[in-house]
Amino acid sequence: MLSALLSAAPGPISAPAVSSSPSAVGFGEIPGGDLEIEGLDGRGGFPGLSELKVKVEELRTALKTKTAELQELKGTVLRHDGTLTKMTGKPSSDSAGGLRGTNQTSLEQLIEAKLSEARTEILGGFEKRVETAEGRCEEKVGDVHRQCQREQGERQEQMGDALEESTTILRKELTDVKTQIRGLKSSQSCCGRMAGLVERVQLLETSVAGLNQSQGHLRAELGGHKDHIEGVLEGRLGYVESKLNLTGQSRNESRLDKGEEGQGLETRMEGKLRALEERLLIALEELGNATAPALLEGHTVPTLETELESIRGRLEVDVDRVQRKMSSLKMLCTSSCSSPQNPPDIQRDSSANMSEKRSVKEALDMHDDRLDTLNVTLQHIMRHMTIMDRQKQAEEYPIQGELTILKFNIRSVNHTLRDLQDTLGSVVHQVGQANSSWQEREARLAQQIKGVVQLVGHQASMLGAGERRLTRLKGELQEMKKRLAQAVQGCRSSAIGVQKEVTEVGGRVANVEDQCKV
Repeated sequence: MLSALLSAAPGPISAPAVSSSPSAVGFGEIPGGDLEIEGLDGRGGFPGLSELKVKVEELRTALKTKTAELQELKGTVLRHDGTLTKMTGKPSSDSAGGLRGTNQTSLEQLIEAKLSEARTEILGGFEKRVETAEGRCEEKVGDVHRQCQREQGERQEQMGDALEESTTILRKELTDVKTQIRGLKSSQSCCGRMAGLVERVQLLETSVAGLNQSQGHLRAELGGHKDHIEGVLEGRLGYVESKLNLTGQSRNESRLDKGEEGQGLETRMEGKLRALEERLLIALEELGNATAPALLEGHTVPTLETELESIRGRLEVDVDRVQRKMSSLKMLCTSSCSSPQNPPDIQRDSSANMSEKRSVKEALDMHDDRLDTLNVTLQHIMRHMTIMDRQKQAEEYPIQGELTILKFNIRSVNHTLRDLQDTLGSVVHQVGQANSSWQEREARLAQQIKGVVQLVGHQASMLGAGERRLTRLKGELQEMKKRLAQAVQGCRSSAIGVQKEVTEVGGRVANVEDQCKV
């Protein structure tokens, strides 16, 4: 039986079936924690990973040492097997039989002691090391998990505090903005000045109506004065012609007596007649200035009636336009005071109103210039009338009163035009003041809204950066978990290989023990 055992020693010994489940190893499992609640820092994750690697390397070194010891034990067994083979090959005798029995017993005891000691040492040390490594791994994983949860809680608290503080600041700023927007409804705002502007527009309409009425009276008076002056001039011309005819008859009678004196008198009379005709033409031209254009000092004097009609039409159009602009400005101010929640729309409306106000102001300036031109023209007319009055004062006494009345009417028209010019200037000044105050309030409101938008954008960028960092930390933690799982899987595979070798050695030792017992 012993010879059969020794002869079968060098061959491979079948190992018992190894359990497919690695539960006998008892190695640590990594808890599958949720990535959403992992640590947010990512800088100090798994601080004991290097220590765990050192422990795994020590375990691997110990396994290699035990494998070398098993190989040494295997060589010892093979040497004893060869010795037993040599001993069994000698001739049998009684003394040899007794020696063989003693050697066999001592050999069996030695093998059994060695195998028991080796099995106890290998299995006990391996189980202790595996249990120690498993406990340390579980402790490290638990510490890492608790640290991640603690850091996550701290990060969430910090983010919550920052969000609450930002929300409080935003609410305070929005409250201030609302208070300032409500303050725009005061009496000094553009909404409160609409009544004054409407009154100014009504006063302007009244002034324009009075100007139109005075222009109608002036037109009628000028027509009457023109007819009267034409009649007076025709009478004067008839009187002068009759005088000239009488002078011509007397000159023909005394032609023979006074030849040279008659020629000189004729020359003088022709000169006087031409001068009188020139004066009459100048007077007619000056009086006809109300119905026909003429050139005065390089400027074209427009027809008074057509100019007044055109000014009246333009003033009516401008008044209608100003009324429309005022109504639109009133609606804009009402909408801005009631619901200031669309800064871009307010800015667009304000820019449109600004352009319209500029156009109205330019139109008013143009009408002001035209009124100045008309004023200058009327002053020229008055000056020429004064000159004509002085020239014909000696021979046209009935016309002096009419000219005085005409000058008085022209002066009244000039005074009315100046009043209208002053009124238009005051309206332009008030519109400019309202426009400047509205621009200042609009600029302040736009600046405040811009600051709120920038603050909200900064908070959104901070939140986006926090989310991106959280995603990056999640990816790093998942990658670290994969690496740790791979390392644990390698340790597990190494432990399974060692377990297989130990099981194989145990099976062979058990087989040898069974054969020795038999």
